Amino acid sequence: MQIETTTTTNAADAMQSAITATVNPNEVSARYSFREGFGHYLNIEVPNGWDDVRKLTKKVLHHDGRKYTFRGWNSDRNECFFHSDGSEITVIL
Repeated sequence: MQIETTTTTNAADAMQSAITATVNPNEVSARYSFREGFGHYLNIEVPNGWDDVRKLTKKVLHHDGRKYTFRGWNSDRNECFFHSDGSEITVIL
């Protein structure tokens, strides 16, 4: 995301300053967790349930030098899980 801001000390100018943001379509918000004996996980909220999940199932996520692959989803909590324990192998098609 790219954010541009203008800083000013004049209150009237501050009310007029514009802020623009650009959304990167290839980024999602994720929550990281680690469970001893189970590995590293990324959890992603999917408010539209399976309609959101199916767009992610074949994706490989990269975070902190690790690759994460789709592991499953919880339809009650509307979140999906990506896992990395170092054994995942991914290929570029």
